[in-house]
Amino acid sequence: MKSFGLMFNTKRIFIYFILLIFGLSLMAYGVLSYYDDRRTFEASISDEEIILRAKALGLVEVTEKIKGESDEN
Repeated sequence: MKSFGLMFNTKRIFIYFILLIFGLSLMAYGVLSYYDDRRTFEASISDEEIILRAKALGLVEVTEKIKGESDEN
């Protein structure tokens, strides 16, 4: 019966199944983290954009503050 493949070791099949699930989950995690890193890299903004947004909110740079104080004196 063993030569026909009708008898099999259930412990070994269970271990292979667990290893298969573990390997597939590692591959899925790798693919998902790759696309997540790519998305966050594309979504990052430059320093100039940050400065423009801060000025739009009313924040001033240190050099502008110093120039303003020296103009008053």
